[in-house]
Amino acid sequence: MPELVPTVADAETKSDIVEIGWELFPEHILEALDLLMVHLCIHEKLVRKPVYARPKLHTGKILDPVPMRRAIPNKAISAAARILWVGRSYAPQDGMAYWHVDNWGTWKQRLILAGIDQKTCEVDNHRRWAFCYMQLTEERNPHFSQTRQVKLIDSNLPTPDLVPKVHQRKVLTNKAKTRIKKKLNDKAKCEQQEQEERGFTMHNLGTVSSVTDRFGRRIDY
Repeated sequence: MPELVPTVADAETKSDIVEIGWELFPEHILEALDLLMVHLCIHEKLVRKPVYARPKLHTGKILDPVPMRRAIPNKAISAAARILWVGRSYAPQDGMAYWHVDNWGTWKQRLILAGIDQKTCEVDNHRRWAFCYMQLTEERNPHFSQTRQVKLIDSNLPTPDLVPKVHQRKVLTNKAKTRIKKKLNDKAKCEQQEQEERGFTMHNLGTVSSVTDRFGRRIDY
Protein backbone atom coordinates (compact mmCIF):
# COMPACT_ATOMS: atom_id res chain seq x y z
CA MET A 1 0.00 0.00 0.00
CA PRO A 2 1.51 3.37 -0.98
CA GLU A 3 2.13 5.85 1.81
CA LEU A 4 -0.35 8.70 2.18
CA VAL A 5 1.02 12.24 1.95
CA PRO A 6 -0.75 14.78 4.19
CA THR A 7 -1.90 18.16 2.86
CA VAL A 8 -2.99 21.43 4.43
CA ALA A 9 -6.55 20.09 4.57
CA ASP A 10 -5.35 17.44 7.07
CA ALA A 11 -4.07 20.03 9.57
CA GLU A 12 -5.33 19.50 13.10
CA THR A 13 -4.49 22.92 14.56
CA LYS A 14 -3.63 26.37 13.21
CA SER A 15 -0.05 25.96 14.40
CA ASP A 16 0.36 23.04 11.96
CA ILE A 17 0.26 25.49 9.02
CA VAL A 18 2.86 28.06 7.96
CA GLU A 19 2.97 30.44 5.02
CA ILE A 20 5.90 30.34 2.63
CA GLY A 21 6.54 32.26 -0.56
CA TRP A 22 8.99 34.04 -2.79
CA GLU A 23 9.48 37.52 -4.18
CA LEU A 24 10.91 38.28 -7.60
CA PHE A 25 12.22 41.76 -8.44
CA PRO A 26 13.54 42.91 -11.83
CA GLU A 27 16.95 43.42 -10.20
CA HIS A 28 16.99 39.76 -9.22
CA ILE A 29 16.94 38.72 -12.88
CA LEU A 30 19.66 41.18 -13.87
CA GLU A 31 21.94 39.94 -11.10
CA ALA A 32 21.23 36.32 -12.02
CA LEU A 33 22.09 37.20 -15.60
CA ASP A 34 25.37 38.73 -14.45
CA LEU A 35 26.16 35.58 -12.47
CA LEU A 36 25.35 33.24 -15.36
CA MET A 37 27.50 35.20 -17.81
CA VAL A 38 30.49 34.80 -15.48
CA HIS A 39 29.74 31.10 -15.05
CA LEU A 40 29.59 30.66 -18.84
CA CYS A 41 32.90 32.58 -19.24
CA ILE A 42 31.23 35.37 -21.22
CA HIS A 43 32.48 37.79 -18.56
CA GLU A 44 35.60 37.37 -16.47
CA LYS A 45 33.98 38.84 -13.33
CA LEU A 46 30.72 40.31 -12.08
CA VAL A 47 30.06 43.68 -13.71
CA ARG A 48 27.03 44.91 -11.75
CA LYS A 49 27.52 46.95 -8.61
CA PRO A 50 25.91 45.87 -5.32
CA VAL A 51 22.31 47.00 -5.48
CA TYR A 52 21.82 48.18 -1.92
CA ALA A 53 23.67 48.74 1.31
CA ARG A 54 22.66 47.81 4.86
CA PRO A 55 23.73 49.59 8.04
CA LYS A 56 25.91 47.37 10.20
CA LEU A 57 25.18 47.37 13.93
CA HIS A 58 28.18 47.17 16.24
CA THR A 59 28.14 48.03 19.95
CA GLY A 60 24.91 49.93 19.46
CA LYS A 61 26.33 52.22 16.78
CA ILE A 62 25.34 52.36 13.13
CA LEU A 63 28.49 52.23 11.05
CA ASP A 64 28.96 53.15 7.41
CA PRO A 65 26.69 51.24 4.98
CA VAL A 66 28.14 47.93 3.88
CA PRO A 67 27.76 46.98 0.18
CA MET A 68 25.85 43.72 -0.13
CA ARG A 69 24.61 41.75 -3.08
CA ARG A 70 21.00 40.68 -3.13
CA ALA A 71 20.22 37.00 -2.54
CA ILE A 72 19.22 35.51 -5.91
CA PRO A 73 16.13 33.26 -5.89
CA ASN A 74 15.82 30.21 -8.14
CA LYS A 75 13.09 31.93 -10.18
CA ALA A 76 15.57 34.62 -11.18
CA ILE A 77 18.12 32.03 -12.30
CA SER A 78 15.48 30.34 -14.46
CA ALA A 79 14.41 33.69 -15.94
CA ALA A 80 18.01 34.69 -16.75
CA ALA A 81 18.57 31.29 -18.37
CA ARG A 82 15.54 31.86 -20.62
CA ILE A 83 16.92 35.22 -21.78
CA LEU A 84 20.27 33.72 -22.81
CA TRP A 85 18.62 30.46 -23.91
CA VAL A 86 20.85 28.52 -21.54
CA GLY A 87 20.39 24.80 -21.03
CA ARG A 88 21.33 22.58 -18.13
CA SER A 89 22.57 19.00 -18.27
CA TYR A 90 23.68 16.53 -15.62
CA ALA A 91 26.93 14.59 -15.72
CA PRO A 92 26.31 10.84 -15.36
CA GLN A 93 29.44 10.26 -13.30
CA ASP A 94 28.70 12.68 -10.45
CA GLY A 95 25.17 13.99 -11.10
CA MET A 96 26.40 17.59 -11.09
CA ALA A 97 24.46 20.17 -13.12
CA TYR A 98 26.30 22.01 -15.89
CA TRP A 99 25.01 25.12 -17.67
CA HIS A 100 25.66 25.60 -21.37
CA VAL A 101 24.50 28.00 -24.08
CA ASP A 102 22.31 26.16 -26.58
CA ASN A 103 23.07 28.57 -29.41
CA TRP A 104 26.10 30.85 -29.18
CA GLY A 105 24.96 32.76 -32.25
CA THR A 106 21.76 34.15 -30.69
CA TRP A 107 22.51 35.15 -27.09
CA LYS A 108 23.68 38.66 -28.06
CA GLN A 109 20.55 39.24 -30.14
CA ARG A 110 18.39 38.00 -27.30
CA LEU A 111 20.02 40.46 -24.89
CA ILE A 112 19.41 43.32 -27.33
CA LEU A 113 15.74 42.37 -27.64
CA ALA A 114 15.52 42.19 -23.85
CA GLY A 115 16.86 45.74 -23.58
CA ILE A 116 20.00 44.73 -21.67
CA ASP A 117 23.55 45.94 -22.26
CA GLN A 118 25.73 42.83 -22.61
CA LYS A 119 28.82 44.59 -21.19
CA THR A 120 27.25 45.99 -18.02
CA CYS A 121 24.13 43.80 -17.49
CA GLU A 122 22.21 47.04 -17.05
CA VAL A 123 18.99 48.09 -18.76
CA ASP A 124 19.65 50.27 -21.80
CA ASN A 125 16.11 50.17 -23.24
CA HIS A 126 13.32 50.48 -20.69
CA ARG A 127 10.46 49.52 -23.04
CA ARG A 128 12.17 46.35 -24.25
CA TRP A 129 13.12 45.34 -20.71
CA ALA A 130 9.57 45.96 -19.45
CA PHE A 131 8.08 43.63 -22.07
CA CYS A 132 10.82 41.07 -21.41
CA TYR A 133 10.06 41.15 -17.69
CA MET A 134 6.35 40.80 -18.45
CA GLN A 135 7.00 37.65 -20.50
CA LEU A 136 9.25 36.16 -17.84
CA THR A 137 6.77 36.65 -15.01
CA GLU A 138 3.30 36.22 -16.53
CA GLU A 139 3.40 32.43 -16.22
CA ARG A 140 4.53 30.08 -13.50
CA ASN A 141 7.60 29.00 -15.47
CA PRO A 142 9.66 31.83 -17.02
CA HIS A 143 9.44 32.09 -20.79
CA PHE A 144 10.97 34.52 -23.28
CA SER A 145 10.04 34.43 -26.98
CA GLN A 146 11.98 36.56 -29.46
CA THR A 147 9.10 36.53 -31.96
CA ARG A 148 6.58 37.72 -29.41
CA GLN A 149 9.05 40.28 -28.04
CA VAL A 150 9.37 41.93 -31.48
CA LYS A 151 5.58 42.10 -31.83
CA LEU A 152 5.20 43.63 -28.35
CA ILE A 153 7.89 46.23 -28.98
CA ASP A 154 6.35 47.29 -32.31
CA SER A 155 2.80 47.31 -30.97
CA ASN A 156 0.83 50.28 -29.66
CA LEU A 157 0.57 48.72 -26.22
CA PRO A 158 1.66 50.92 -23.30
CA THR A 159 4.91 50.02 -21.62
CA PRO A 160 4.08 47.71 -18.68
CA ASP A 161 5.13 48.55 -15.14
CA LEU A 162 8.01 46.68 -13.51
CA VAL A 163 6.00 45.31 -10.60
CA PRO A 164 7.67 42.80 -8.24
CA LYS A 165 6.02 39.39 -8.27
CA VAL A 166 5.01 37.90 -4.92
CA HIS A 167 3.79 34.35 -4.44
CA GLN A 168 2.62 32.89 -1.13
CA ARG A 169 1.08 29.57 -0.16
CA LYS A 170 0.28 27.59 2.96
CA VAL A 171 2.05 24.34 3.83
CA LEU A 172 2.31 21.99 6.80
CA THR A 173 5.23 22.32 9.16
CA ASN A 174 7.70 19.43 9.08
CA LYS A 175 6.73 18.38 12.60
CA ALA A 176 3.01 18.38 11.75
CA LYS A 177 3.63 16.60 8.46
CA THR A 178 5.44 13.75 10.23
CA ARG A 179 2.78 13.43 12.92
CA ILE A 180 -0.21 13.56 10.57
CA LYS A 181 1.43 11.25 8.04
CA LYS A 182 1.87 8.58 10.73
CA LYS A 183 -1.78 8.89 11.79
CA LEU A 184 -3.10 8.68 8.24
CA ASN A 185 -0.99 5.66 7.35
CA ASP A 186 -1.85 3.87 10.62
CA LYS A 187 -5.54 4.49 9.99
CA ALA A 188 -5.29 3.25 6.39
CA LYS A 189 -3.42 0.14 7.55
CA CYS A 190 -6.12 -0.65 10.13
CA GLU A 191 -8.88 -0.21 7.55
CA GLN A 192 -7.06 -2.49 5.15
CA GLN A 193 -6.70 -5.17 7.83
CA GLU A 194 -10.43 -4.93 8.66
CA GLN A 195 -11.33 -5.34 5.00
CA GLU A 196 -9.06 -8.36 4.67
CA GLU A 197 -10.55 -9.94 7.80
CA ARG A 198 -14.10 -9.22 6.57
CA GLY A 199 -13.31 -10.78 3.22
CA PHE A 200 -11.81 -13.85 4.91
CA THR A 201 -14.96 -14.29 7.06
CA MET A 202 -17.31 -13.99 4.08
CA HIS A 203 -15.21 -16.55 2.22
CA ASN A 204 -15.51 -19.01 5.12
CA LEU A 205 -19.27 -18.48 5.36
CA GLY A 206 -19.56 -19.44 1.72
CA THR A 207 -18.13 -22.91 2.49
CA VAL A 208 -20.47 -23.68 5.43
CA SER A 209 -23.35 -26.01 4.50
CA SER A 210 -25.53 -25.27 7.54
CA VAL A 211 -25.85 -22.92 10.55
CA THR A 212 -27.93 -22.87 13.75
CA ASP A 213 -30.37 -20.02 14.47
CA ARG A 214 -31.00 -18.48 17.92
CA PHE A 215 -33.67 -21.09 18.70
CA GLY A 216 -31.21 -23.94 18.16
CA ARG A 217 -32.75 -24.98 14.87
CA ARG A 218 -30.40 -26.10 12.12
CA ILE A 219 -30.72 -24.34 8.80
CA ASP A 220 -29.25 -26.11 5.77
CA TYR A 221 -28.05 -24.28 2.62
